[in-house]
Amino acid sequence: MRNSDGIPMKTALLRALVCVAALAAAAPAAGQEIEPDSAEDDYVQGNFLFLAHHEAGHMIMDQVLDLDLRSDRRAAEEAADEIATWLMLPDPDEPDQDEEIVAAIMGWLQSANEAGEATGENPHYPSDDDRADRIACLLYGGNPDLYAEIAEALWEEGSADVCIADHESLLESFESWFGHALIPPAEPSKASVRYEYQEPDSADADLYYAFQYVSENQMLEDFAQDIVEFIRLPRDIGIVAQSCGEGDAQFKYSPETQVITVCYEAVDWFIKRAALGPEAFGPSDGGAAVFDDGNIGSGGGRVKKKPVRR
Repeated sequence: MRNSDGIPMKTALLRALVCVAALAAAAPAAGQEIEPDSAEDDYVQGNFLFLAHHEAGHMIMDQVLDLDLRSDRRAAEEAADEIATWLMLPDPDEPDQDEEIVAAIMGWLQSANEAGEATGENPHYPSDDDRADRIACLLYGGNPDLYAEIAEALWEEGSADVCIADHESLLESFESWFGHALIPPAEPSKASVRYEYQEPDSADADLYYAFQYVSENQMLEDFAQDIVEFIRLPRDIGIVAQSCGEGDAQFKYSPETQVITVCYEAVDWFIKRAALGPEAFGPSDGGAAVFDDGNIGSGGGRVKKKPVRR
């Protein structure tokens, strides 16, 4: 079903909820001043973290589980997306810490074009609209009372119960997958994570601003800390922020070099979409995922089966 503007009704309803949630997250507490661009920062950082955690999912499956990431690309991409969602879900004792995952939902909706199909034609990925729906389902499943509006807007009465079951299944699956490698609280990681910000050509003002934004906010450092505090890695890894070239607006992981690459082109895309505001739901001009360079590009959705173990 579509609304009067031709937009799928599910997308239109979720869009409204995302906008409300984003505005609520940006609302100042009594007597507190909020910077005018705080909502934009939430958007950029939330989408940055989702793609970064997605690539961390590939790295974890490669290092910890010894899974073949290329024998079944779809399954590997979907599993990495579930890991990213899992890592970004609010902690039970801090349910209001949802700005970043809400921003990720908004990002996938903005990436989906009005027809709702063009961005989902790659056989390795579901549509971006479906990605948004899946993240929202897991978010709701983890706290049905807090996110009741999501269920009312997106699903028929009673059908949202599957999201509660999916959330429980997700936690059980990942406990089984990673239980032996999870780091107990306060135990230091033995893995080394090196990170590097490569300065782009200063003549490209957009990419140079993306470089400044990521480096000044120490986003690689924060991401690296998230990884080493969460999982016990057997090998050192690298995280590099760099310009990847026109049309390569993505994050990617190389199993051969054990490096996660953050492309400034993707960060630039987030920054521009954030500046446009929540009504910028037009066709995507982001880069397509690249698969012929030996890397695993960002993407994924619902887990249908586990990747193949080597």
